[in-house]
Amino acid sequence: MKNPNRRESISLDTESLRAMLDSMEDRIYVVDRAYRIRFMNWSLRRDMGDGEGAYCYEFFGHAPETCDECQHGMSSFEPERRSEWVSPTTGRVYEVSVSPLHGPDGSIFRLHIMRDITERKALERALHEQARCLEAKVKEQADILFRRERLSLLGEIAAGLA
Repeated sequence: MKNPNRRESISLDTESLRAMLDSMEDRIYVVDRAYRIRFMNWSLRRDMGDGEGAYCYEFFGHAPETCDECQHGMSSFEPERRSEWVSPTTGRVYEVSVSPLHGPDGSIFRLHIMRDITERKALERALHEQARCLEAKVKEQADILFRRERLSLLGEIAAGLA
C-alpha cells in the first residue's frame, strides 16, 4: 500500500528545493547523460531563455565534443570541476562549476552552477594594465636616476682632474 503522505512530503521537498534554487542569483542547470537539460533555475531562464529539454551544447552554443569532458570524463565520485565560459550571445564571463548529482533511482546527472564573473574579469584586466603602467614608470624613473648618477660621477671625475 502506498503512503500518500510520503508522496506529498516528497512533492513539498521538491517544491522547496526548486524555490531555493530559483531564489539564487547564480545560474543553475542539471544535464542528464544524453546531454539534455533537465532543470534550469529562474536566473538562468531569465538571462538566456528556457532551455529545459534542449541539448546543452545547442542551448549554450558550443560544440558537442566539449560535453564529453563534462559527462564522460568525470566519474560519479570525482570532485567538482571549474572552468570559465564566455557566452557567445552576451559576451558575459561565467565561472562554471560542474559536479556529479545522483538521482534517487541511481541515475547520474551533472549539476552546473554558473557565476557571472564579468565585472571581476574586467577589474583584473584593469589591475594588470595598471601594474604594467606602474612597472613602465618605475623603469623610466630608474633609468633617469641611473643617468643622473653617471653624470654626477663624471662631474666628480672631471673635478678631480682639474
